Amino acid sequence: PTSPQSPDIAQLQQEQQKQEAEREALQEQLRKEEEQKKREKAQKKRDELLAQKVQLEAQLQACLQKRANDQKQEDDFKQLQVLEKLQQEQQRALPQDGAPHLAPLEHNPQSPPAPS
Repeated sequence: PTSPQSPDIAQLQQEQQKQEAEREALQEQLRKEEEQKKREKAQKKRDELLAQKVQLEAQLQACLQKRANDQKQEDDFKQLQVLEKLQQEQQRALPQDGAPHLAPLEHNPQSPPAPS
């Protein structure tokens, strides 16, 4: 005959299995939550790096633009120096009375001299 304790043992084993299943389910849920946190952290880091990259690219473009502008100013200045040098050489080559069509660069034909 079965002892009066056997239903209790079966019930305890069933309870233990149920608790084991709940514990595994909780562990799985915890693992998923940790994975989700890791993904969110990684996504946040990616977003930060992307924002940083966009900012650095903008700074780079600004620097390149400035360098191009500086280079253009330098080229314009050199060209102006060459023109001034040519003008000086032309003036030295001219007879002292000077030809009117080779007036100095500073002379602006649009604004005639003020009458005295």
